[in-house]
Amino acid sequence: MAGSAHSSSVLIIGGGLVAHAIAWRLARAGSEVTLLADGCAAASAASAGMLAPSFEAAHDRAAPNLKASLDDSLQQWDEFARGLEADSGMAIDYRRNGIVGLGETAAIGVRDPISVPAGVIASSAWLVPEEGQVDPRRALEALRRATAAQGVKTIVGHATRLREQSGRVIGVETDDGSSVRSDRVVLAAGMGSNRLLTDGPPLVPVRGRAFLVRCSQSPFVHVVRSGTVYFCPKADGTLYVGATEEGGDSFLSGLRLLVATVRRKAMP
Repeated sequence: MAGSAHSSSVLIIGGGLVAHAIAWRLARAGSEVTLLADGCAAASAASAGMLAPSFEAAHDRAAPNLKASLDDSLQQWDEFARGLEADSGMAIDYRRNGIVGLGETAAIGVRDPISVPAGVIASSAWLVPEEGQVDPRRALEALRRATAAQGVKTIVGHATRLREQSGRVIGVETDDGSSVRSDRVVLAAGMGSNRLLTDGPPLVPVRGRAFLVRCSQSPFVHVVRSGTVYFCPKADGTLYVGATEEGGDSFLSGLRLLVATVRRKAMP
C-alpha cells in the first residue's frame, strides 16, 4: 500500500535462493521475518545449481580466500536439504554423486582419474566424488513454501533507499512510497544491492549463457565440467547446459561437444 509503514524484527531484501534461505532459517529459529522482494528471482532461476567448491575456488576471480567458506557450505547442505524437503513437502533433486572434470587437474589438485564419458572428446577425465548439485528451480519453490509455512511475511516491491538513524540502518523505503522499519536489515539482493550501497564493495556483473535441453535419455549421469562449459543432468529429464562467463567461442565449443555426445549416445 502506497505511503504505508510496516515493521518487522528482521527485514530481508531479496527474492532469490539466498534471501529465502535466510528467511526460512531465521523464522524456523523463532524470529519475526519480513521478506521484501520484487517477485523476479532471475539469477536463481537461471542457476545450474552446482555444488562444486573445488572448481569455484580455482576460478581466478574467486581466489583461494573463499575455499574454506565454500567447503563449509557444502558440508551443511545435507542437513539443509533434509530440513527443506521436510518443511516444504518437495524433493529438490539434491545429489552429491560427484562431478566429472575434463582436461587438466592442476588448478584444483589431483583427483581420481576415471574414463572419459562416452561420446566426449577430452584428453582425460577425473572425479571429485563428494561434490554434486541441486535443482535451483525446485529449491526456490520449496523455499517459498517453507517460508510461508513458517509465517514469513512477503512484501512485493523494490527497496529504493536504506533508512539510517545515528549511523545505523533502521529500515528501507520502497518504490511505492512505503517504508519498512526493522531492527535488523539483511541485504541479499545480488546485483540489485548495488542501487542501495553507497560505500560498500563494488559488485561487477558477469554475463553467462545457459539453456535447458529435454532429452529422452540424458548422456550424463554426473555433472560434467570442462574449462569453458558445464552439463547438469536434472531428475526431470532435462539437461542444463551453461557457461559461467560468456566470451570467445567457449559456449559454441560446448554446444558442439553436447551435440557430439548426444549423437554418440543415441547410436546403437
